[in-house]
Amino acid sequence: MATAVPMYGRRGKVLESGDSRAWRPSEARDFGASGGAFPECAVVQFPHGMGWDHGDGDASAPVTLGVDFETLCGTAAAKAFAERRSTPEYDGFLRHVDRCAEIVGEYGDWTRVASTGGALRGAVAVRRVSGIDPNTVEASFLLGEGEPVVVEDGGRNWASWTMDDFKLELDSFFVRCNDRAPARRSEEGPLQRTHQLAFRDYVDYVHRRDGDGCSPRSFDRERVPFYANGLRAFSESDSAETLAKAFPRPYFARECDQTDALVASITSELGKRLRFDEHISETLAKGVSKSLDKVFCGPRGAITRLHFDAGDAHGYLGQVVGRKLFVFFPPSDGDKLGVIQNDPTHALIDPLDPDFERFPRFCDAQPHACILAPGEVVLNPRRWWHYAVSLDSSVTVMRNFYTVNTNAEALVEMFVSSAAGTMKDSSGQLGPRAATL
Repeated sequence: MATAVPMYGRRGKVLESGDSRAWRPSEARDFGASGGAFPECAVVQFPHGMGWDHGDGDASAPVTLGVDFETLCGTAAAKAFAERRSTPEYDGFLRHVDRCAEIVGEYGDWTRVASTGGALRGAVAVRRVSGIDPNTVEASFLLGEGEPVVVEDGGRNWASWTMDDFKLELDSFFVRCNDRAPARRSEEGPLQRTHQLAFRDYVDYVHRRDGDGCSPRSFDRERVPFYANGLRAFSESDSAETLAKAFPRPYFARECDQTDALVASITSELGKRLRFDEHISETLAKGVSKSLDKVFCGPRGAITRLHFDAGDAHGYLGQVVGRKLFVFFPPSDGDKLGVIQNDPTHALIDPLDPDFERFPRFCDAQPHACILAPGEVVLNPRRWWHYAVSLDSSVTVMRNFYTVNTNAEALVEMFVSSAAGTMKDSSGQLGPRAATL
C-alpha cells in the first residue's frame, strides 16, 4: 500500500501547532515510482542506495556520476570529516576536559577526574557490584524509580575484540554516523549532519582521528567527531549471528530481561487475531527482539546527548573497546533538566557544561556518574536520564529490555502501534518492515 504523502507545508518539520500530520520520508515507496526528493525535509534521502539501480548485481550510480554508490558516500563523508566545524556539545566536552586537566596539572591523567571534576564535582558515584545473583536484579535495581549500577564482571563471557576485529567482521556493512546524537525533532543550534559509509572506512576514520595517546592536547579541537550510534548490526548485518555469539546477553540479565517471552506471547496472540501462521509469529518475535540489540562506535569525544530511552525501556550498555563517561539523573529530576517540550525524552542541559543562567533549577539536580571500562556493563533503569561521551576510541554494545512487573505494558503498546502500520500490505500479508520496531 503506497504511503500517502502530505501536502506541501505539512511535511518535513513539526508544526508550531503540534500538527500530527507533519511527515518525513522513511522508505523507498514514499518517493513513488518516479523517484525525486523532498527539499523541505532536512533528512538524508538516499538511505540504503535509494535512487540507484540495483539490478541483479551491485548498486551502480547513474552514468553521469561515474562512481558507485559506496564511493560517492565515502567521498562525501570524508569531506565532512575534514570540515572545520564543531557543535555546542563537543565544545562543552572540551571545556570539561580542560577543567579536569587543570586539577591534575601538566602531566596528570585528566581522565582520572573526568567523573568528579568540573560540573560533576558533586556527582554521586554509580554503585559498582560484581558476582550478583540474577534473581535479585529486578527487585534491587529496576522496581520503583530504580537505580543505575555498574556490573564490573557484566561482560565476563564476552569476546575480547579490538576495533579492528569489528572492522574485519562488519567490513562492508553500511553505517550512518552523526555529528550530533541522538536525533531530535527540533534542534537548537546547527542541524544534525549525517553521513553513511562502509564500516571498514568508518573505523579507518576513527584511527586517523584519534591516533595515539589520550592527553587533552591530542583532541582535534576544530572538527567535531562523527558518531556511529545505534547500529543494528545484531539484526541487519551479515555478521549478526557472530556478534550474538561473541557478545551474549550478560549473566545478570538472565531473569530480568523477559523481552523474548513477552514478545513471543504478543506475536502469538497477534497472529491469532490477524490469522497468520506460527512461523510468521516466530519470525516476527525474533526480529523484534534482535532489533533491541545495538552497537555504538566512535572516536574520542563522541557524545550521546542527555535523554532517556523511548518506549519506557530498561537498558544495559557494556564497553568492549575503550572507556566511556556516563552521567545519569533520576526520573524525578526531569523538570530541572530543560526537557524539550515537543520531544519529552530529550533534555537541553549539557551536564558537563551547564548554562545555569538559562536553567537555574539544574543546581538542584543530582548527577550520578561513572567511567565504564572494557568488560564492564552499566544497568540503566527506565526513565533514567543519561549522557555519555567516549574518553577513548570506543565500541559499546547495548540492549533495551522489558520485564513483566515494570514496563511490559509499554512494550505491548509500542508493538501494537508499530505492527498496525507495518504488518499488512495491500494484499493483507505480512509487510516487509514487520520484523523490526
